[in-house]
Amino acid sequence: MPKSEIILDRAFSAASLNKAYDQLAKVSNVEWDYSKDPTRLTVNFAPSTTADMQPIGPRRVEAYITARAAEPYTDCAGGGEGFLFTEKSRSVTLQPRSVVVTDLENIVDYRRVSDGVIEGRSRTAYFLSPNPNSREGVLWQEVGGKAVAIFDYDIRMERMIDAKVGRPCVDTPKGYTQCY
Repeated sequence: MPKSEIILDRAFSAASLNKAYDQLAKVSNVEWDYSKDPTRLTVNFAPSTTADMQPIGPRRVEAYITARAAEPYTDCAGGGEGFLFTEKSRSVTLQPRSVVVTDLENIVDYRRVSDGVIEGRSRTAYFLSPNPNSREGVLWQEVGGKAVAIFDYDIRMERMIDAKVGRPCVDTPKGYTQCY
């Protein structure tokens, strides 16, 4: 489906998502070295406060991509083109006196609906961690390793025209603006 090159930059994407969702805990820096280990991402959060002014200390998330697959497709019924991908990950959140392990799978289906417009659906499934030394590990065995929560999100992306140049533009991870 993509007609131009897509540059994967997980560090840029992680910081951009945090900013877009206006999270209480702001990303202070992201470490990701594609050449060394493309499956590992470290996100460091600055200390902050919650909505009720409770302090949130510094924390770090170590994320590991454990499986992934991607595939373009043609919709036989509608004749449109799409792109389907899935990714499984485990994240370990480290904060003072607490460690939280999260396993999840994200499945996303994007379809081009018109020139400059892509729609899709994202399904995120959360799993318990199989730690036999914790209550969660016991529950993991009881549910047979199946997802315990599933969230669906509709996505719509429209290419926006930059008013200065009259063409679609995007800010790149390296701080440049690229126009089409």
